[in-house]
Amino acid sequence: MVVTQARAVETRHTVIAAAAEIFEEHGYGNTSLSDVIERANVTKGAFYYHFATKEDLAAAIIEQANNAFGTALDAELAAPSPMLEKLIRVPFIAVDMMRNDQLIRVGYALRMAANQVTLAAGAVLEQRRATFVGAVKTAIAEGDLNSDIDPEELGHTIWASVTGTHVMAAASHDNVVSRLAQVWRIILAGTVPPESLPYFRQFLSRVEQQYAPAQPDEVSPLPVDHRG
Repeated sequence: MVVTQARAVETRHTVIAAAAEIFEEHGYGNTSLSDVIERANVTKGAFYYHFATKEDLAAAIIEQANNAFGTALDAELAAPSPMLEKLIRVPFIAVDMMRNDQLIRVGYALRMAANQVTLAAGAVLEQRRATFVGAVKTAIAEGDLNSDIDPEELGHTIWASVTGTHVMAAASHDNVVSRLAQVWRIILAGTVPPESLPYFRQFLSRVEQQYAPAQPDEVSPLPVDHRG
């Protein structure tokens, strides 16, 4: 029984990895379940034991990518440093993870196609927005953001801004790290007390340099084609 369960888990991981590969190569809408089954080298019975539809498969990729990013996010937010520093760094960590992990890249792209792919993506977006709101509340309490700021409004603005920056940078083949830094410079100028602003501007510059692309022409990963 233990061996059978372990084999089932391995098969599920194999299918998800194969789907991520082929979705990135050909696009979600251009990929059939037969393509995934062939790439994963599993039987139809084994595939349908885990996933009834392509939407179920997409939801599994989103969930696994979200869990990986969530683990990294939780670790960053738990670090012993000012919350505003951690809040600044999180979007750049996400960029680095997408550079180096295909599953996270594809999961992100599918998540951005929430309406076309799966309702699970919408829950992920709301979860992340709530995390940013909570981080803003902590940063206000620590005195690094102006006390008259509405944490719901700023948390939503930061989340929407960094998410939109990823999407637009991908669409325009732009440098997402540079664009994220621009967004943060604008946010910091309007939200941080004057006496703290020089420090956080310098901190942002260090983060931008740390996560700058190794190649000058590197751009944000393109989202997978989600049509169909």
